[in-house]
Amino acid sequence: MSEITIKNRIEQILTPIFIIDLFDLIDDDIDSLLCQYCNQQKIDVISFSRGDGYIQHNKLVLDRVQSEFLKVCHEITGIEALLEPNINRQGIIGRYLDDYHNGQDKDVNLYHYWNKFMCIDNKYREWGQPYFAFTEGKGSNRSLNDIPIIKERLRSIQLDELFKQ
Repeated sequence: MSEITIKNRIEQILTPIFIIDLFDLIDDDIDSLLCQYCNQQKIDVISFSRGDGYIQHNKLVLDRVQSEFLKVCHEITGIEALLEPNINRQGIIGRYLDDYHNGQDKDVNLYHYWNKFMCIDNKYREWGQPYFAFTEGKGSNRSLNDIPIIKERLRSIQLDELFKQ
């Protein structure tokens, strides 16, 4: 399996849960969009990376995407634990993927992509960093889903998912 094929497969699988283009996304990008929005609205700045809110994901979509991603990771690594049901996003899977990357010196860093899942709590809320996903009550109880750029992207994802069915 070539690197391009792996990256393309991962991109296709993960696209439904990314608000911004997959390979350009870092938390600072979301923070930058939120800053622009807050300046336009003349309200206090919202910092995604500092836990000022979360993005609520659809359970069915996220579960499907996570399962498909882990199947590809299993194909690449051969790690059987990736196929177990009820994976803890903040558990040992991240370590397995990080160790695999470091041990194999691969260009495709599966842990980098898994970090996205580590930022999602059991209520399917995506936070700006894993800390807020596993430390309930430390982040703001504010959904960012109504902010226009996020709302627009989530609506697009929902339409795409409907057409797949």
